[in-house]
Amino acid sequence: MSDYVLLSDSTTDFPPGMTRELDIALVPLSYIVDGLVYDDVWGERSENGLVSPTAPEFYELMRQGKTVTTSQVNTQRFYDFFLSYIAAGQDIVYVAFSSGLSGTYEQACLAAKQLLENYPERRITVIDSYLASLGEGLYVYFAAQRRLAGATYDELIAYLMQIRMKMNGWVAVGDLNYLKQSGRLNAPTALVGSMLKLKPIITVDTIGRLIMTRAVRGKNRSLATLIDLVATKADDPAHNPIFISHTDCPELEAELHQMLEQRFAPQLIVTSYIGPVIGSHIGPGTVALYFIGEERH
Repeated sequence: MSDYVLLSDSTTDFPPGMTRELDIALVPLSYIVDGLVYDDVWGERSENGLVSPTAPEFYELMRQGKTVTTSQVNTQRFYDFFLSYIAAGQDIVYVAFSSGLSGTYEQACLAAKQLLENYPERRITVIDSYLASLGEGLYVYFAAQRRLAGATYDELIAYLMQIRMKMNGWVAVGDLNYLKQSGRLNAPTALVGSMLKLKPIITVDTIGRLIMTRAVRGKNRSLATLIDLVATKADDPAHNPIFISHTDCPELEAELHQMLEQRFAPQLIVTSYIGPVIGSHIGPGTVALYFIGEERH
């Protein structure tokens, strides 16, 4: 067994059971619905005793107009999460949700610094993924595969630095109004875009911020654009994994899945819901895909 653990957070949006397969653990982030705080774990009991909604229930709440906001995880939660491994004599590689979208990375760094003052013989490396949802998940997936193959602590860190900017994530947004409400798109642009039935295609830049790269008209064109991006930017899509996530639109996910199989026949396609921490900003009806390929710039 390795003398270190690979950890991340719930915004990896892994499907059920995958963390066990990869031998990783996740710290849950939090979100708020009409003043009630939930852990970012679908359908499970939060620390405060509340049971989180399932994915369909959560997105139905958004459709009903419920107020959904996100809550930054505090340093203490990271301290407690890391401590159980450090006290057991294991070093930690922690991959964090993008610092361009959240303060998660900063809080994890603060907790690591405090712990290492008490356990100077141990090592904790906090890596900013500059990614979100299954894009972060894909990054952790590659890391887990390398660790399971026997990579040392230092080899894994070097590998993560090598592939970080090669992680691609492309999102076809379903409803511009949610982006407007979250402050990521101005009101006039959202109004015009909705009238023209435009679907923005967004990605993450080199410091992990969401940016809109183009807008296309209609669902079919948005899915075709995602497929074209795989064709032009992915490294060997037939043999490297491709991940798909969505905000309660399984019909779009299934259509995108079929398009990928017909065009590239990937050996592994993983699908999952986009979690509430990210989904609260983009709303239902959004589909995204992630792959390793051309470096972000």
